[in-house]
Amino acid sequence: MKKLWLWLWLTAMTALSGGGAEPGFYVWQRVWTPAVEAAAAACPRDLYVLAAEFTWQSGRCQVDRAAVPASLLRRDRVTAVYRLNGRRFEPASAAAVAAAVAAEMRRVPCRHLQLDVDCPENKLAEYAAWLTRLKTQLPDRRFSVTVLPCHLGHAEFRQLAGLTEYYVLQVHSLHVPATVNDDCRLLRREEAAAAIDRAEKLGLPFKVALPCYTYQLNFDRVTGRFAGLNAEPRAYPPEQYVARLAEVDLTSLHDILSRSPACSWIWFRLPVGGERLVLSRTTIAALEHGDVPKPKVQAECRADGTGRVALLVRSDARFGYGTVDLDLVWPQPTGEFDLFGGTKNLSDNRVFGVLPRQLRVQLPGDGEECKAAVFYGGCQPTKIEVKP
Repeated sequence: MKKLWLWLWLTAMTALSGGGAEPGFYVWQRVWTPAVEAAAAACPRDLYVLAAEFTWQSGRCQVDRAAVPASLLRRDRVTAVYRLNGRRFEPASAAAVAAAVAAEMRRVPCRHLQLDVDCPENKLAEYAAWLTRLKTQLPDRRFSVTVLPCHLGHAEFRQLAGLTEYYVLQVHSLHVPATVNDDCRLLRREEAAAAIDRAEKLGLPFKVALPCYTYQLNFDRVTGRFAGLNAEPRAYPPEQYVARLAEVDLTSLHDILSRSPACSWIWFRLPVGGERLVLSRTTIAALEHGDVPKPKVQAECRADGTGRVALLVRSDARFGYGTVDLDLVWPQPTGEFDLFGGTKNLSDNRVFGVLPRQLRVQLPGDGEECKAAVFYGGCQPTKIEVKP
């Protein structure tokens, strides 16, 4: 009897949350490079594509459109996402904002539309009323909204969620640290698990957004104070700044995925070749299958048959942040070489014609490899050791 009850419960929860389908991906890039277009075109899963952002200033609504390919917006499994600043939900401007947003949404053929609104907790009722107004202008479209864990405990939240096909619960967030020693996790496992538990108990259709990206955080080396963040590694002068990553622990991601198998997930964001602060599709697939990939860095030499030997470094199950040191052992110490991609020669004897015994290499993105050096005349080390 207990087994039957458990099966019925899991079936019901799967129906509520849409579980069982492959997780989708958010595509949040504002600039659509060829690499972004290729990644989106090759992904067969549901995509949630940032279509436009709205700002409301001096009584006028301004739109910043992302250059999304029109062909992508015609795909069945694509949801167009619109970002607004929720602090603009004032009675005097609600109608005008709804009209401007509706006009923009009519430009795309997507049947499914999603609103990403920074809505304060005390304005959920206004948000619901505004969404009702918007839906009357777009009766043939289906809406979803993104929400935060703090929204779930309010009575007005049910009203808002009832207007949607489903809501997306974002369980990750960055509390910008004041100093280099402060907590800078992008995902807190206990808080995320509690939010998902609360959403499941509400019994309303929902999906969960999980991070597969991180930020580089930069701190003043003297004062330790926060100086800025970026979504791709940048060369902040190391003599002035200390850099850290907003932590996304693979074990935490695994535990969250494992404890709520009935949930429907959306990864934020779609991996794109060449990006270094996003996990690869291979790492994500391993997590989806219940594994915790072990981070590793490998280095090997590869001859091209013309006397040149390339030193290649590959990184797996880790963000492409920072550097790795390599120790090289040579049968003969002399030869010619070139360094690439910011690789530095740390050998104590840096003389022309002497092969390097220690290199510091910039890490490539997860699942990618980079060319760190080329050795000429067939020179090849007998041993390469990746330092921890």
